[in-house]
Amino acid sequence: RRHRNGLCRTEQAEQRLLLSAANDLASLSDEFTDAGTTTHWQRINEVENWNADQLQIFDINQTQAGRMVMAPHTVVWYQNWRGPMAFKEVTGDFVFTTQVFISDRDDIGIPDADDIPDEAQFSLGGAMIRTPRNITDPAIDWQPGSMANDGTNNGENYVFLSMGHGTDGQYTFEVKTTRNSNSQLELTPTSSHTATIQLARIGNSVIAMLQLPGQDWIVHRRYSRPDMPETLQVGIVSYSDWGKAGDFDPFYHNGHTLDGSGFDATPGEPYNPDLMAGYEYARYVRPQIPLELVGVDLVNTATDQQLLSFLGDHANLPGTPGPDVLPNVSVTAVADSTLEQDGNIAAFQISRTGADMSDDLEVMFAFDGTATAGLDYNTIQNSIIIPAGAASIEVQVAVLDDAFVEGTESLSLRLVDEVFYEIGQGSALVQLLDNDFESVEDQTMGDLQDALTVALPATHPDGTVLVYSASLVGGGLLHELDQQYDFFSGGSFYLNWGGLGEKWFRGDQHAWFYVLPSGILHRWSGNFETSEAVADVGVEVFEDPTFIFDAPAIAEVSTSGNEVTFNPVDGFVGAFEVDITTSNGYAQGTQRIMVSVVQIPNNAPDISPVADQTVVHNVGELRVPFTASDPDGDTVTTLATVIQPAEYQLDQQYGFVTSVNDYQNWGGQNERWVRATTDGQPWFYILPDGQLHRWTGSFESSPLIESLNESVYSNLQMLTDAQPLPVTAFIEGDEVVLVPDNEFIGAVDVSISASDGITTSAVQFSVTITNEAPVLGPIGDLTMTEESLNIPIAAFDADGDTLHWSVEVLGDVASQLNAQLDLQHATSFHTNWGGHNEKWLQSSGGDWFYILQDGSFYRWMGTFESSELLESLDTGYYDNPNLIADSQPLPVVASITDGVLSISVPQGFHQDFSLRISVTDGLATAFETLNVWVNLA
Repeated sequence: RRHRNGLCRTEQAEQRLLLSAANDLASLSDEFTDAGTTTHWQRINEVENWNADQLQIFDINQTQAGRMVMAPHTVVWYQNWRGPMAFKEVTGDFVFTTQVFISDRDDIGIPDADDIPDEAQFSLGGAMIRTPRNITDPAIDWQPGSMANDGTNNGENYVFLSMGHGTDGQYTFEVKTTRNSNSQLELTPTSSHTATIQLARIGNSVIAMLQLPGQDWIVHRRYSRPDMPETLQVGIVSYSDWGKAGDFDPFYHNGHTLDGSGFDATPGEPYNPDLMAGYEYARYVRPQIPLELVGVDLVNTATDQQLLSFLGDHANLPGTPGPDVLPNVSVTAVADSTLEQDGNIAAFQISRTGADMSDDLEVMFAFDGTATAGLDYNTIQNSIIIPAGAASIEVQVAVLDDAFVEGTESLSLRLVDEVFYEIGQGSALVQLLDNDFESVEDQTMGDLQDALTVALPATHPDGTVLVYSASLVGGGLLHELDQQYDFFSGGSFYLNWGGLGEKWFRGDQHAWFYVLPSGILHRWSGNFETSEAVADVGVEVFEDPTFIFDAPAIAEVSTSGNEVTFNPVDGFVGAFEVDITTSNGYAQGTQRIMVSVVQIPNNAPDISPVADQTVVHNVGELRVPFTASDPDGDTVTTLATVIQPAEYQLDQQYGFVTSVNDYQNWGGQNERWVRATTDGQPWFYILPDGQLHRWTGSFESSPLIESLNESVYSNLQMLTDAQPLPVTAFIEGDEVVLVPDNEFIGAVDVSISASDGITTSAVQFSVTITNEAPVLGPIGDLTMTEESLNIPIAAFDADGDTLHWSVEVLGDVASQLNAQLDLQHATSFHTNWGGHNEKWLQSSGGDWFYILQDGSFYRWMGTFESSELLESLDTGYYDNPNLIADSQPLPVVASITDGVLSISVPQGFHQDFSLRISVTDGLATAFETLNVWVNLA
């Protein structure tokens, strides 16, 4: 019952073998229909261990169906600047073909109507062949190219042909050949956003070809590249925003993602990558060179017609399989999703290619996914026949509407039973979008509450985010009447004009209305007998008719995220209706609820005072009892909070940042400047006495925000990177539990608050966390008459902390630094690079260090303010920092084990030295320095 196409498995295997022999590169090709093949591609940044992914988007069959997509960050291929490339290694001759689709990006820069990526210079994507570089550690192995055709292979060596935007605002082809980082490029304008690009490597010849839609192939450029090795990297490239990328040093550019999050070489110029490149396929084949061209110079002698006789469309590209090949069957979703309601369908298209279609073909399948058969969709037979002569057929599954709130569910059709066909894309998925929502209950609130906020479900059970909106129904009688009639008065209410004690005003485009002392409102129609009663507005309106002029709604209703807030006007007691609409992005539902405002007297909660506390640092946790109650019997919610330093609270509020230049003394007040990242990004300045002001245009008008410690002025990082106190506080039963970090010593203030939902009470107490330093027993100076010496030593810690011993051989700080950091002998100290007359050394691990004229030795942390002081050395080390890098330690070995100090020196050693003995509990350290007199026999 299933068509076999007359082919058994043995015949199929033989056919595949023949195809492989014809093109041994076939396995490298990728039609970009399976996201799983992303891992088949190598990336330069990974192969050469550059710590930077220069592509913001890199995927297959995701961003664009059936394509590889690249969206580069600011990056460029030019001279020593190296960009991103996805490639496969190919040995020998080859022809590589891809089809490119170019568009711009409207998520960065200024959106425009066209697809030309013209907001940034040199935004292009295409095909490249590149000589592999022997780089495993860029910091050591990378070097700039010689820029010369000198018989070596250094720097960048490649050829590419790409399309996109160059410099003139139009679509452009760029072809570039680079030899030892010497790049020669040519730009050719075009009107198309898509083209088929082909690069052929045959011996030492590289041929670049292109084909525009509906046109013939063109031999674009030819290059002789005898320098290129047998094995090359062959694949796809993209790059954008030369104007910004070119501002960076090539090595920094190659090793960093230039997205604005790190160092900026030119802060005044924005990052503006403007390229989205899609690639329809990547095909690798061996060239079939005609006999008459064997040995012919393909660069200088062969004609374009001769080249196109075996390249372009005549290259050995994958063709249509013969009649004995099994059909390839694939499935796709007709639509990615459908709403879960009766009458809708989930549709899948099953297609066959690559074989004779003159017979029926039965295709078997199964259903997977989170949706449930019989509950979310109708069950159907798990096979379908593609009729003779047809290339595809549609499978339709009826969707069922249930009453459960489930969120988005999935229905996947999976092809099975590949005996009589081969499976291409083997599964497709349709999302069933839920149209049901949780019900919202009526609400009750007290008249003393400012507002009532109700949290509704934030998501469906599957995580789909819900969006809420709410609106007041009506708004109260007076508000609704005023909205209908727009009442007003000329200043007089004409009391008792008609003899009924009535008051008059106008509305509804100058019609007359009157209200009787009983509160009944009428619309005047010429006499009292025929005038229609409109509503009972109450005696309050008779006493003061302005109550009905521009009468406000009885409540405001708003939403924020998944919370709905009801805010009645002051003094309102009664009920009002609210419509709440819930949307999940594809369906929505509206529910009407009643909100009742009742008159309830309220008293604030009572909370007991708590005495200040003192504990040692290693207490683990501190439990402090308290009591909280409510005189009205309301449920009380308690909360314990560590009161954070003012610097941390300000940084959390404003998100302060500063640049390398803090614009000190810009305004002549010796002030330093920081900027907020919130609230419109205002500027703030801090004075030497610690006063922080928000800049409003002048020093006289800028308000004082906070008086901080003077140390903040000296170290702005205390404000821009303020850290919270390492103490956690929470409520457990009727106790406040405080958990300080074991290493923390100091004082913290803790607040306990109690709320009944209307009023909040609070108390505050202080906790002081202390530490007793360890005590080191006396040791005294020592004399060595032998090559080793062992003496017992002792120490005591009042807090019972675990003690850690260390011993240091003094008098040789430089050698200790060198042993710790592995500093390298320098031929240049880069003196005054940062403007502080500093001199620089680098460790074997690539870290930088500098020494100042006073001997202060620092580890570089990105800025001089944040750099770490490691040691204060003699100024002679500033004169020649290599004295540190070349220093050797004294041949003295000292250690402390189980309370015994052991010292050993080599035979014949006669130099006296000093030891520093230290013992620490992790927070405080006790020291003793002693002399060791060496008097060996």
